[in-house]
Amino acid sequence: MKYFKRIPSDKQDRTSYMAKLMVDLLKLQYLELGSSKKYFIFATDDVMNTYLKNKKNGFSTILSSQAKTTITISSGIKLGKTKHFNEVILKDIPESLSPLLQSIQINRIYEKHLPKNHSLYVIEVMANNSLYADVQERTVVPTLCFE
Repeated sequence: MKYFKRIPSDKQDRTSYMAKLMVDLLKLQYLELGSSKKYFIFATDDVMNTYLKNKKNGFSTILSSQAKTTITISSGIKLGKTKHFNEVILKDIPESLSPLLQSIQINRIYEKHLPKNHSLYVIEVMANNSLYADVQERTVVPTLCFE
């Protein structure tokens, strides 16, 4: 669950907020739960709603696509301010997992517009078997050495 809200100083770092949202989605994507479904729930005010609907940043399909339609997003589709965006992601996810290249299939299954320009969204993170194969190939198994 993530809650994006306007901060009192009104100095919003929406690029960083979006990168953190991608980190959460990637972590769910990497998480193996067998046949269990994975959901990401977030609430936001108009600041992040506006950012997510802006076609200039590359992520507008998250909210503009028809609900209950699977879409594919990737950190690599970010437009503008990519250096800061990428740094935030790589701070939380090792570069060896290629988080900037991974595609994530999501399905916005629920949305509710609330008072005071707030919204609540539930996004299902779909299983991606090719991702797991790629991650397993890149996994380094440490070797124990005894003296």
